[in-house]
Amino acid sequence: MPTGGSSDFNDSISDRVSSTRIDPVRISDNSSRERRATRLRRQNAFDIDSVDIDLEDPASESPSTVSYDQPNYSGGESQLTRTRNKSRRINRYHPFDLAIRQIRQIQSTTTLLIPRQPFERLVREIAQPMGPELRFRGEAIDALQESAEPYLIHLFQDSILSALHGKRLTTMLRDLQLVMRIREREQQRKACDINEMEY
Repeated sequence: MPTGGSSDFNDSISDRVSSTRIDPVRISDNSSRERRATRLRRQNAFDIDSVDIDLEDPASESPSTVSYDQPNYSGGESQLTRTRNKSRRINRYHPFDLAIRQIRQIQSTTTLLIPRQPFERLVREIAQPMGPELRFRGEAIDALQESAEPYLIHLFQDSILSALHGKRLTTMLRDLQLVMRIREREQQRKACDINEMEY
């Protein structure tokens, strides 16, 4: 083993190690700073704007290089937390909001709500037993649809009132049956009044 070259190498390493002095105060100060920063992050009171770190030359770093403002413990959120929560916040609608919006949109329109072809098929299906040779003009089907839609709208409005009278929000079959019975009696009474007026 050559001793001359290795001893020079060992001497240069020992000189470098002895010249590099580790300051135990600075190490403990850095670790306490890191612990404090971690604790503040966990408490959601850590504000990025209040930290001033000089990263240009780590060898010239002194214990006063990192400075922290006093965190806000008043119960409010920091600015960073508020902006994060604002970006995460999603507009959640109530389940009935969409239905109410559709109802308002439909009420503001004057167009027919039932599609024409299904309504025409229904009319022909109902008229089929009366006579297979019956034909309908387009204007006749339009007139039937114009009168059928308001009738159905008023029928459902009355059934909703019947459901509310029964302390329910859901319209059921018995509500429609009750409304139909009341309407039949009203029609019979009107027919009787007309017959009495003729005599």
